[in-house]
Amino acid sequence: MADFILDFWEKEAVRHGTSHEASWGDIYAISLEIENIGKFISQGDRVLDVGCANGYSALHHLEKKVSSITGIDFSEKMIEQAETKKKELKKSDRDKVSFEKGDIRKLRFDDGAFDIVYTTRVVINLPSWSEQKQGIDECLRVCREGGKVIFSESFWEPLVLLNSMRVLVKLPPLVEHDFNRYLKKEYLEKYLES
Repeated sequence: MADFILDFWEKEAVRHGTSHEASWGDIYAISLEIENIGKFISQGDRVLDVGCANGYSALHHLEKKVSSITGIDFSEKMIEQAETKKKELKKSDRDKVSFEKGDIRKLRFDDGAFDIVYTTRVVINLPSWSEQKQGIDECLRVCREGGKVIFSESFWEPLVLLNSMRVLVKLPPLVEHDFNRYLKKEYLEKYLES
C-alpha cells in the first residue's frame, strides 16, 4: 500500500479513536454493512475481518455467537484502537477476538483457516488492479472450501451513474478519493469467473 494511503488511515485512527468515524462517518451505511454481512455469519463460525480498522464492525458480529473473530489491518494505530475497544468486552467475548497488523496482499493464515472472510472498503485502498487481485486471491485462499468470502467494496459504475443523476439536478459530482481505486465490475466478474 502506498505510504500516503497508510498515513491517511493512521491519522484517522488517531483522530477518531474507537468511533465508527475512524473508517467512515456514515453510521447509517456502516450499520447496513454490519447487518448485511451479518446475514452470512452463523453460530460457531471462524470469521476473518480483513481491514478491520478499529474493530467497530468486527465486534458487532460477536452477537452471532461466532467461534472466533480475527481482525487484521495495515494500520498499527487502527489495531491499537481495536485493542482498546476489546478491553471493554466481557472476558468470554474477549477470548474470541484477536486483532493484529496484517496486509491483505499476504495474509499469514493457513489455507482454509476461516469459514467467513470479509472486507469492507479495503480492496479499494490498494493502488492498482494487480494488487487488488492479489488481495482478492488471499481472501479466497484463507477461506475454507464451501465457506463465504464477502467483498463490500465501492464500484466505479454506480459512481458514474450517480454522478449522471446529480448532473440532472445540478449537483456537483462525487469524486473518487486519492486513497481509493474503485473496482470495475467487469474486471472483477471476469477475474472471479476465471
